[in-house]
Amino acid sequence: MRFFTIFFFSFLFLTMLSIAQKQNTIDSLIVELKIAKDDTTRVNILNDLGNEYLNNNPELAIDYLKKSLELAEKLNFESGVAFANNNIGLYYYFKGIHKTALEYFHKALKYIEEHGKEEVKSNIYNSIGASYNFQGNYANALEFYLKSLKIEERLNNKIGMARVYNNIGIIYYYNNNFEKTLEFFKKSLNIRLELGDSSSIMGSYNNIGEVHREKKNFNRALDYFTKSLEMAEHLADKRGIAQAYGNIGNVYQDLNDFEKTREYYFKAYEINLALDDKNAIAQALYYIGTAYAKEQDFKNAVDYFMQALKIAKEISALEHIKNIYQNLSEIYEASNNNDEALKYYKLFTNYKDSISSQMNSESYAELRIRFETEQKEKENELLKIENEITESKVKQGIYIRNIMISGFVVIVFFILLILRSFYQNKKINKQLSTQTHQILEQSVKLELANLELEKLSIVAKETSNAVVIIDKNGDIEWLNAGFSNIYGYSHDEFTTIKGKNILRISSNPNIKEILDECLLNKKSVSYESPTGTKYGTELWIQTTLTPIFDSVGNLRKIIAVDTDITAIKNAENEIKLKNKNITDSINYAKKIQDAILPKENELEFIFKNSFVFYLPKDIVSGDFYWFSQVNDEIIIAVADCTGHGVPGALMSMIGSMLLNEAVNHFKTTSPSAIINKLHLGVLKTLQQEKDSVAQDGMDISICNINLKAKKITYAGAMLPIYIVRDGDIETHEPNLLSVGGTLIRSDERYEKDFIDREIDIIPNMELYMFSDGCMDQFGGENNSKLNSSRFKNILFDASKSENCHIQKEILESTIMSWKGKNKQIDDMLVIGIKF
Repeated sequence: MRFFTIFFFSFLFLTMLSIAQKQNTIDSLIVELKIAKDDTTRVNILNDLGNEYLNNNPELAIDYLKKSLELAEKLNFESGVAFANNNIGLYYYFKGIHKTALEYFHKALKYIEEHGKEEVKSNIYNSIGASYNFQGNYANALEFYLKSLKIEERLNNKIGMARVYNNIGIIYYYNNNFEKTLEFFKKSLNIRLELGDSSSIMGSYNNIGEVHREKKNFNRALDYFTKSLEMAEHLADKRGIAQAYGNIGNVYQDLNDFEKTREYYFKAYEINLALDDKNAIAQALYYIGTAYAKEQDFKNAVDYFMQALKIAKEISALEHIKNIYQNLSEIYEASNNNDEALKYYKLFTNYKDSISSQMNSESYAELRIRFETEQKEKENELLKIENEITESKVKQGIYIRNIMISGFVVIVFFILLILRSFYQNKKINKQLSTQTHQILEQSVKLELANLELEKLSIVAKETSNAVVIIDKNGDIEWLNAGFSNIYGYSHDEFTTIKGKNILRISSNPNIKEILDECLLNKKSVSYESPTGTKYGTELWIQTTLTPIFDSVGNLRKIIAVDTDITAIKNAENEIKLKNKNITDSINYAKKIQDAILPKENELEFIFKNSFVFYLPKDIVSGDFYWFSQVNDEIIIAVADCTGHGVPGALMSMIGSMLLNEAVNHFKTTSPSAIINKLHLGVLKTLQQEKDSVAQDGMDISICNINLKAKKITYAGAMLPIYIVRDGDIETHEPNLLSVGGTLIRSDERYEKDFIDREIDIIPNMELYMFSDGCMDQFGGENNSKLNSSRFKNILFDASKSENCHIQKEILESTIMSWKGKNKQIDDMLVIGIKF
């Protein structure tokens, strides 16, 4: 079973660090594509989109990449042709068609080798090396890795060096040299940690974990695989998630925990099947076969090995084929079928010898020795340089020491002469220095005061604000020109008509308290007041009062600066009015949405012991629940629509309408068929068949509960369900496809993509349906996501209470405690039913 797990990530790094360097999100790239003004830019964006989709939707990726290649060739745009060829090569690599992958990689190299940038050449060398590596051609793989490494070291490109170190570590892994493997994997990890490259760190954790698994350090292996899984989930990297599931399953198989082994293997298999990754599908089928073999279930084991073997032969995966033959031989030997055992043992030996010949070939040995020699020479060269520097520093230190001693003697001699003269003149200069210092200090103070006064005078005269100087009794002493510009009054006019004391002339009813606060705290205070001008105009004025105190703390003056903020206030009032109108509209939309949503007591009428925990992030929600009864069948749905707030609420209303049509009008009761009708309805309603850019849709879980037949039939699009029975909590996984958008099309061939799963109802069994809002909530001591594992534990602990209303209280209080002071980041919805 060795090495299936490591090699995948060596190539995954390629896709994340290959030619397409843009880090834009898919949505922003689609927007850029629409507004692109020239074809060269369109080539680059199409290529970036294809690269972004490679890990999660390869079929959509190849559409974009072929368009990019076609347009680049038409334009004779060489770098665009190279980039597209390289990424198409990656697509065929993931499909397991390595001969075709190499053809595209070499095409890319042809366009870029003579005139291309060094870093681009390095990426393509690495791609070719990884492809040869998978085919078992280790000599060629190492040759291209070394070409890549030389470029990266010359450019001091740490990202590229980390990638190649990782892949050279894999070559040592093939050679069973785990110490060297670990050395290069850790070299790679240290660089990635320094750069903070999450995607690559995830892969390094995976690879180091696999080495520890080989060395039987199972706890350390699990630690690394769990770190890799958490990062993959955070990055929403489906390939990374599947890889981590498979690796964790391997550890549990080594520990003979076969229930957990199969759980993780099947999770990995479903994701890889959705991605159509033949290498990973073969790998997962192989894993499942080994699990059954260890449990002595030879029939199932042979079945899964044969499925894996068929795919491995299609993609010429020598390591896969060798390991499968070995396992088949061992199974038939254990079953006393010696003829079959001997047949597969011979096949195993042939493939083993073929691979071994690669490992021991002269070209591979020569390259490996050359690489190790070069590395040793570099280390020796560095050591020699360090020794030369050290020797030079020692010689230089002796020379400098001698100079310093000589210089010190000369300096001491001169210092003695200077000191003698200094002390003779000290008495005379002391008195003169004191007098000079006093005169200079006064002069500086006067000059600074004059400068400050000049600045204040200029500011006060030129500013458009009104500046008023008030004496310690609160009476106006002086007004600037800005005052007249704002209010229309001269100094005399204002004091004659309004008065001159601040307590009388201010239009703010709290002026006394404001002034007292200013003088008590000896700090500036600001306040706003509506004020009239000489011409009857109403203004809003912001006033800042600043007290001026002398050196002993006595009040000397108060400076008042008035700013006209009428335009700001008018804008604020307009915004408040618009916000009120918008909020009123949204509140009315909430009434409509609440009217559409079933009432909790309606659910309780059918299921006496049940609850609905529903907590929208905004006023209206993108999560919704729905149920209806058709004869003896009760259909319940929980959905999480694209977005939240108003957009999500609109999608939720569309979803409710389509569910009503599918179930109540067409009497469709199969959950998988309902989801298919829902998908087709979203495509039609949002016209997504015409516009592939629109990605709106929903994730949904649907259960058909037949109490008379004691059966639950479940189907899901991205949303699982939990079942608690017999003291354990089970996860029933969905299909990894969303409703709406471009992940699945409207063709008839997709009608069977969603699968119904049947669950027997037993007394005291509990069903939980939910969106992902609770799991995605940040909080706790480390301000991290709650995640699915913690959420599952919360529901399992809550399920121990017989009363579903108490379960709801436990769930709500736990989620709120976890969230703490953090903002709610998504809508939350959980339905619980106890049978």
